[in-house]
Amino acid sequence: MRAARAVAAATGAALLVLGVVGLVATHGLPVTDPVGVRLWHVGTNPLLAVVHLVAGAAVATGAMGSDDAARRIAASVGSLALLLGLGGLFLVGQPHNVLAVTSWSNLTHLAVSCVLLAAAAVPPTAAEERSV
Repeated sequence: MRAARAVAAATGAALLVLGVVGLVATHGLPVTDPVGVRLWHVGTNPLLAVVHLVAGAAVATGAMGSDDAARRIAASVGSLALLLGLGGLFLVGQPHNVLAVTSWSNLTHLAVSCVLLAAAAVPPTAAEERSV
């Protein structure tokens, strides 16, 4: 497995775990509860848990495909995570915080975006290009 695919697989798995744990922890809460629950200081609610599940599934699916697919999906989901992390900075403490993000949530989203965008930016090696 090439570097981009390995990073995408690991990140996708982490997002899937975060989504599943988030759904279990927020069972019974309204979907857009602005307070949600805190998991390891990371705020979540059912809507954000679904976002993590969808993002994790997309990245994991890309990791199972070609190196090019893994890079493209990592770039796409990484860009969306960057937007979520930056946009979340304006939602913390607001009554319209429909994703229940906290400062730690934003840090997590920004870290995921850095990892995925870095994986997408790694150029293919000569061996990878020959195997295509």
